[in-house]
Amino acid sequence: MSVFQCRMCGGTLDVKLYSRVCRCSYCGTEQSVPRLGLSEKDALLERAERYRRNGDQDGALMLYEQALSMETDDADIYWAIVLCRYGVEYVYDPVKKLHIPTINRTRSQSVSQDSDFLSAMKYGDEFQQSVFRRQAEELDRIQNDIIAASKKIEPFDIFICYKESDGTGRRTVDSVIAGELYRKLTDEGYRVFFSRVTLEDKAGSAYEPYIYSALNSARVMLLLTTSAENLRSAWVRNEWSRFLALAADGEKTLAVLSKGVAPGALPEELRHLQMTDIEKLGWEQDIIHGLEKLIRRKSSVTVVNSAGAAPLIRRAKMFLEDRNYPRAVETCERALDQEPENAEAYFTRLLAEFAASTPEELCALDADFTMSDSYRKAERFAQGELAEQVKKCGRSARMKHCQYNILHAVTEQEWLSTAAELDKLAAEDNTDGAAELASQCRRRAERARQEEQERREKQLLSGLEYQIRQSTTVQQIEEALKQLAGIHGADNIVKFAGQRIEELSAEQERAKKSAAQKRRRSRGAIIALAAACSVSVAGGVITVFSGISATSAKYNNAIALREVGEFQRAHALFTELGNYRDSYDQLRETEYRQALSMLENGDNNAACTILTRLSVMSYSDAGEYLNKAKYAIAEEYEASGEIKKAAEAFAEIGDYADSSNRSAACWETLAEKYAADEKYIMAAELYSSAGNEDMETEMRLTQAAWLMNTLNTNGAEEQLKSMGLYGGKAQKEMYALAEKLEQTDPDMARAVYKWLGNYKDSGSKLQSLLYSEAKMRLAEGDNGTAITLLEELGDYSDSEELLQSACYAASQDSISAGDYSSALKYLSAIHGYKDADALYKECRYQQGFVELENEDYRRAQWCFNYDETYKDSANMLLETKYRRAVKLRSEHIYDEADKIFEELGDYSDAAEKLAESLSVRLSGIRAGDNLYIGSFWQSQYSGKEAPPIEWECLEVSDGTALLISRKLLAYEEFGGENWADSTLRTWLNGEFYNSAFTQEEKQLIGQTSLVNVDNPTYGTWGGENTLDNVFILSRNEAQKYFSGDLTGDKTGYALMQEQELNGSTSSFNGGNGWWLRSTGKMFCIESVSAQGGYSDVKYNETNFVRPCIRICCGD
Repeated sequence: MSVFQCRMCGGTLDVKLYSRVCRCSYCGTEQSVPRLGLSEKDALLERAERYRRNGDQDGALMLYEQALSMETDDADIYWAIVLCRYGVEYVYDPVKKLHIPTINRTRSQSVSQDSDFLSAMKYGDEFQQSVFRRQAEELDRIQNDIIAASKKIEPFDIFICYKESDGTGRRTVDSVIAGELYRKLTDEGYRVFFSRVTLEDKAGSAYEPYIYSALNSARVMLLLTTSAENLRSAWVRNEWSRFLALAADGEKTLAVLSKGVAPGALPEELRHLQMTDIEKLGWEQDIIHGLEKLIRRKSSVTVVNSAGAAPLIRRAKMFLEDRNYPRAVETCERALDQEPENAEAYFTRLLAEFAASTPEELCALDADFTMSDSYRKAERFAQGELAEQVKKCGRSARMKHCQYNILHAVTEQEWLSTAAELDKLAAEDNTDGAAELASQCRRRAERARQEEQERREKQLLSGLEYQIRQSTTVQQIEEALKQLAGIHGADNIVKFAGQRIEELSAEQERAKKSAAQKRRRSRGAIIALAAACSVSVAGGVITVFSGISATSAKYNNAIALREVGEFQRAHALFTELGNYRDSYDQLRETEYRQALSMLENGDNNAACTILTRLSVMSYSDAGEYLNKAKYAIAEEYEASGEIKKAAEAFAEIGDYADSSNRSAACWETLAEKYAADEKYIMAAELYSSAGNEDMETEMRLTQAAWLMNTLNTNGAEEQLKSMGLYGGKAQKEMYALAEKLEQTDPDMARAVYKWLGNYKDSGSKLQSLLYSEAKMRLAEGDNGTAITLLEELGDYSDSEELLQSACYAASQDSISAGDYSSALKYLSAIHGYKDADALYKECRYQQGFVELENEDYRRAQWCFNYDETYKDSANMLLETKYRRAVKLRSEHIYDEADKIFEELGDYSDAAEKLAESLSVRLSGIRAGDNLYIGSFWQSQYSGKEAPPIEWECLEVSDGTALLISRKLLAYEEFGGENWADSTLRTWLNGEFYNSAFTQEEKQLIGQTSLVNVDNPTYGTWGGENTLDNVFILSRNEAQKYFSGDLTGDKTGYALMQEQELNGSTSSFNGGNGWWLRSTGKMFCIESVSAQGGYSDVKYNETNFVRPCIRICCGD
C-alpha cells in the first residue's frame, strides 16, 4: 500500500484501507485522505503531494487532475485541488504548537464557493465533510484578512516578476537587472512592485496582501529572466501564472524580458507572448515607450466588472458629466438588471443620487451617504481599486459627520457617540488623525459631564434658596437643608438658612409679645369705654358716645409698624384699609421702603421685584433704585461664575453706570472660555456680542486653523469661504494668524503653515517651528518625539546631526532602562556615529541574555550570532542552542531537539543528551505515540543497513509500554497447533530478536508472561503459558486495543516474501491480514482477515506478522 504523508507536517500517515479521514500521529491534525488501492493513481498522488509541499502548485494541480480522471468521485482529490488553487501551505507555529495554514494564491472567490470544494462536499462522507467545512472556514477567514489588508495598500502600475536568489541563497543575475529596471521606472513616475524593496520590511506572513494587491492593480507585468529554469521556480511561476489568469479579460499585459532564452524553452503558457531581448541596445527605452501607451501615470479609480453592463455604465457616467442625474440613475438600474452584483453600477448610481459628477464631488459633500443602499451594495461587491475608492468616499463621509458632531456636540452622550465612531475609523486607518480626535471627544465628554453636574447642582441650590426664602417655619427650612447633602458650594445656602431660622425665631418671639400687648390693650379699652360713657334715661332716650375710632387706630398702627420695619404687617393693614384717607399712597410708600431695606440687606432679587412694579408707576426714584438692584444682581452672577447671566443682566440696564463695559467684559470672558475649549465659532459669536470685531474675525480664522490641525482641510477652506476669503486673501489672513499662533499654539501654527505651502516663507517657518519643537523636546529629554520631528525635517539646518544625537541619546536612555531592544532600533539608524556600532554590538549581546531569560531562543540565537568573536558570543550561541534543544525535548519535539544536540557535538552534555534520547522518549511515552527502536529489512531491495522499525504504543502500565509494529514486517508460517509449539514463536524470539535489536536495546525489552487460553467456542487447547521477549497479540488483546478495520500496511520485504511464495501477482494493493496467537477451530489459528475482521487460518499456512514487545519506560 502507498505511503501517504500528512499535508500539515509531512509525517507518514497510518491510513486504513477504507478510512476517508485520518489523524496524524505526529502533529495531531485530522485530515481527509484519498482512496488508495490503484497503483497508478497512488503513484500520481504521491508525486502530486511532493510537488505541492515543494511549492509547485501548478505541477501538483496537473497531477491531481490526472488522478481525478481515474476516479472522479474521490472527495479528497477535489480538496487537494482546492489547496493547490489557493496555494495553501502549512507552517509550524511554535507558540500555538500547531501547523497553521497560509494562503499564497489569494483569489476573489471564497473557498466555500469554489466548484471543487463543492464537489468534495458532494462526494465526501460525513466525516470528510466535517473536516472540509472546518478547514474551508479557516481558509476563508485568512483570505478575507488578506483581502482586507490589501485594500489598504496603494495600487501599483507595474509588477516586476523575477527570481531573487539561487539555491545557495545568493542573488541572481535576474535580481540585479530587475533592480536597475525598478530604479528607472520609478524615476519615470510609475508605481512599481519590486519584491526586494516593496517587501523589505514585511514579515513573511504579510507578503501575500502586497502580492495580491499588486497582481490585481498592476496594469503590466514585466517577467524578467536569464534562464528558462528560473521561470519554472515555484514563486516565480506562482506570480506570473496568477497574473496570466487575471489578464485573460484583456485588461492586463504580460511582457517577457529575456536574456539568452530561446522562445521554445519557455513554459507552454508563455510561448504565445512576444519576447524582448534585454541584450539588445536600447531595450529599456523601448520598454518605457511601450509602457507609456499602456499606462496613464495616474491610474483611473474605477474598474468595469464585466462587459455586459459596461456600455450602460459608461453611458451613465456621461449623464453624470452632463449633470443629468435622473437619467444616470435610470441607466444604472438597467445595468443592474443585467448584473445585480455590479459594484461600479451601484457606485455610479450613488453619485447620481447625491448629485455628484465625480467621486471627488461626492467626498466634498456634507451629506452622510453611507446609509444609502447604493453605497452599501457598492461597498459589498467592490474589489480592487474600486473597493478602495468606495471605502475612501465612505470614510470621508463618516469623518465629516464626526467633525460636524464635534462642532455641535453639547451633551456627554453626544461626545461619547462621536468618539465611538472615530474609534472605528481609527481602527481601520488612523492616517487622518481619527484616534487623536476620539481622545479629544472623550475629554470633552468628561468636561460636559462635569458641566451638566454643576448645572444641576446650581439649579438645585437656586430652588432650595427660593424654598428657604419662602419658608414660614423652622421645620420647613430644616427639610430643605436635608437635600443639600453631598452638594458642593452649598456653604452660602447653609449660611442663609441659618439667618432665616434666626429671623423666623425672632418673628415668632415678636408675635408672642405683640399678642400679649393686644390682649392687655383690649382689656384697658373696655374699662375706659365703660368709664367714658354716661348713660341717662330721659324721656325714654338712651345716648351712647364712643371716644375712640377703630379704623383710625388701624391706620395709626400700620404707620407705627412700618416705622419699626414690620413692612409685611403694615402692608397687610394698609391693604385692609382700602380707600381710608391716604392708605393707598401709604401702601406704595411701605413697598418702596421695604424695597430699599431689601437692597440694603442684599436681597436684590426681592427688591427688584417690588421696584419693577413701582417703576412702572413712576413712583418716586424707584427706577433709579431698580437699575441699582439689577446691577447688584449682575455682579452676583459674575461673582458666582455665571458669566452668561451676568453679561445679559448688565446688557439689560444699558448705560447705567459702567454696565455696557461690564457686559462686554463678561461676553469676552465667556468667549475666552469657549476658545480655551476649542469652540471657536461660539467664541466668535460672543466676541460679536461684545462688539469686538477683531477678535470675532480672529476666532473664525482660528476655527479654520483648528480644522487644518485636525486634518479637515476641506472644512477649513469652507470656513474661510464663509468669511468671504478666497485665494491670496485667505492666505494673507491665515499667514498673519499663524504668526500669532507661533507663541500660543505652535501645533496649530504648523498646521496652517503646512496648508499655506509655498506662500511667502511658510515652508521655512514650518521647518523653523518643527526645529524649535524638536530642540525643546531634546532639552526636555523627550527624545522619541524629537526623533519623529527631526525625521520630518530631513536635512534642514543641523537636523541630521541632531537626529543622530537624539537617536544616540534615546539609545543611552534605553540602555540605562535595560531596554536593549529599543536601543538596537535607535542604534541601527546611526551606524558609524560615535561609538554607535560598538554599542549596537553590546546591546545585541545583552539582548541575547534578555531573550534567553524569556526563553525566546530563536531571538537569542539571532542576537549572539551577530559577531561570534565578541566577548563569549560563540559560547553563548552554543548555550542558546543547547537550551533550545532542552526546551524542544520538554515539549516532546524530539527529532528537532536531537538534531540540535547532534550539531552541538561535545558541548556540555549534548552527546549524553543525544545518547539518552531513546530513554527520554520512553520516559514520556503515552498510548498512541510512535517510537523507533530496533531495525529490520522493510524494502524489496536490500540496502547496506536495515531501516529502523516504527512501533505504536498500545498501553503504558507498571513502568512498561506495550508496543506493536506499525507495519506488517514479515510473511511467515505459524507452524504449530498453538503458540507455545509454533515455529513463528521460535523465529520471533530467535532470529528476529537477535537481528533486529542491539544489546542495549535488548536490555530495555522485558520478558512478557503470556496466558494462552483455550478457544471459548471450539474448546481447542490454547497451549502452555509462555514467557517471551517478542510475541503477537491474542484475539482478546486485539479487540481491546483496536476497533474498526484491523488490516495493516505491509513492508516491501513482506511483499517480497509473499510474492516468492504465491507468485508475482501480489502487490501493495488490497487489505492485509495478520496472525494472532489464539487457537481457532481444529488445526487453525485465529488471525485478522484481509477484510478487517477475524478469521481462522490453518497453522501450516502463511500470513503476515505484526510483532509485539514490552519495553521498560520507567525506572
